[in-house]
Amino acid sequence: MDINNLFKNAYKKGREVQEVEHSGKEIDGRAIWQELEKTVEKLNISEMKYNDSLEKVYKKIDKIDKQFNMSDNETSPKSNHFLLQLRNLVQKKSNFIIKINRILQLGFNAGQLSIYIEKNTLPIDRAGKIKKLLNKYKLDKLETYVDLQKQKQINEQINTQINQSGGSNYYQKYLKYKNKYLQLKQDLFGGHKND
Repeated sequence: MDINNLFKNAYKKGREVQEVEHSGKEIDGRAIWQELEKTVEKLNISEMKYNDSLEKVYKKIDKIDKQFNMSDNETSPKSNHFLLQLRNLVQKKSNFIIKINRILQLGFNAGQLSIYIEKNTLPIDRAGKIKKLLNKYKLDKLETYVDLQKQKQINEQINTQINQSGGSNYYQKYLKYKNKYLQLKQDLFGGHKND
């Protein structure tokens, strides 16, 4: 199992959820997130910190947050939530300590925010600042949050845990949740599960 692939998968699922929302259809993004989170819920890693460079990024988010009063209106518009989560998941909810589920949640939120950017549906007053911030600091890439050396350490720890717990059980559980997700995707979009 590879933490960067898990991040990318969460990012992709976040994009898919937001694509559905943007199309005007109903989707339970929270339920999809919970299914995704279950795939890593029993994995633990030794204490490591997120990249120090995030402090600079979060000062920029703080500035945008304050200027547009985003924390007080976190879900209005909903895009506020996805940007603020890229800070809050690391700074406020983890105190800069890396957690595997938070890494996936960062990917999931970055994926949703990316759809707002692509479809130009961010509020006009802050759209330029958010786009610039996301692109300049690559908030959609795991390396922004966790450097390659720490990713390697995380991968080693995860794979050791999987092997010690009978590996195939974790893999079977992962496949089960992946199948559930693909079935939900098929129900929403039609087509085949492997599209």
